[in-house]
Amino acid sequence: LCQVVLLQTTHTMSTTNSKHGIKAIIIATLMVIATLSIQYYIGIKQDEKKCAQIVDRELQIASMKIETYLSTTQQAIDNIDDQIIKNLHSTDSIYIIMKRIVASNKNITGCAIGFIPYYYPDKGYWFEPSAYRQNDTIKTMQAGSKNHDYFNMEWYTIEVDTGKFFDETDYADYRLYAQEGFTEDEFDKIAAINGVDAATRFFSVNLDIKGEKKKSLALDVSENYTVSTFITTKGADYDKNSDGIWLSDKFADANDLSVGDSLTLEYQNAEITG
Repeated sequence: LCQVVLLQTTHTMSTTNSKHGIKAIIIATLMVIATLSIQYYIGIKQDEKKCAQIVDRELQIASMKIETYLSTTQQAIDNIDDQIIKNLHSTDSIYIIMKRIVASNKNITGCAIGFIPYYYPDKGYWFEPSAYRQNDTIKTMQAGSKNHDYFNMEWYTIEVDTGKFFDETDYADYRLYAQEGFTEDEFDKIAAINGVDAATRFFSVNLDIKGEKKKSLALDVSENYTVSTFITTKGADYDKNSDGIWLSDKFADANDLSVGDSLTLEYQNAEITG
């Protein structure tokens, strides 16, 4: 019995030691897995940080290159303005200038200048002298045509439309703001600055529309109507002595307002009807 007991005891101890050994192995394995997981996580974070730094550096390099290209291109354009003006009498000279731009700027693969319809009567409706790089050769061509109608392309229409708008409205080149406005003396000093052709004091305030809870209008008041004026699309031209209101055409269309309708605006305790 004693032997049996001893055997049982020994067996029990062996089993217990085995269980502890298994637990130890499991714990050690878990610790290894946890350690590897932490190292993997740290590695990923370090790799992410490293990748982010590489991407950021590459973006900065790319941005610098783009800025250089744009600067070079703009400089080339600025440098030819006078040349184009001086050589408008000769279309052949314009082709030469286009070719020279491409030849002297490796970042420019092609360039063109589009003229308004029949600027040169003998050249017809489209005249767009251009030059482009083809391998090691620079070639010239007249690119304007029915299939290449540059009059409807953004690079042409934006310049023409905005230029026309600025000319027709004498749109201000600069706007100065002051919380308390400008005194007459301050305004006179600004208007006397060399290079200022015209100036005006300008005031804008939001007014409520009587009978409309969720609608308002910005009332613009200018002392000199010739600066940043507007274009009348319907109705009478602007008259500062009139009791009329000149509305934005988009606002009028959206609210079914027509020439001859009456509108009352409210500001604090005052009303303006036109």
